[in-house]
Amino acid sequence: MSTITRLAVYCGSAPGGDVRFADVARATGEAMAARGIDLVYGGGKLGLMGIVADTVIAGGGRTYGVIPEALVVLELDELFEAWSWNALGYHAKPFCLVDVGGFWAKMTDFLDHAAACGFLSPARRAQLLVAATPEEAIEKLDEAAKTASQAMVW
Repeated sequence: MSTITRLAVYCGSAPGGDVRFADVARATGEAMAARGIDLVYGGGKLGLMGIVADTVIAGGGRTYGVIPEALVVLELDELFEAWSWNALGYHAKPFCLVDVGGFWAKMTDFLDHAAACGFLSPARRAQLLVAATPEEAIEKLDEAAKTASQAMVW
């Protein structure tokens, strides 16, 4: 039984230039629907977000489209905003990047470098998980959710 009942997914409102992105978006929706995990997302119908949402719905799952009022006008980077809220103790939800074709590799290499140089604590860096597939991401999130605690992590 999965600990996770709802999963917030952040991905592009465009399909990207590589078909693997759309394939993984579909696989994410399929994995969520198969496990009975509801989708929480920005509510868009376009691009990768639309593919995830349509796939969850087609698999019998539920979707919840939400957007904070502050983001209606400004298109902020939700991943880093939510990860920062996690560090500040506003919530204890784990994060996992699905690294399709090495898309996140340069960023995670930089974060590892920042941690090695002492500008990012190991605990803070560990809050951002990385997986190769949607299924692996859900497994990692499920495990992390079991031990997550709401406290400031700097």
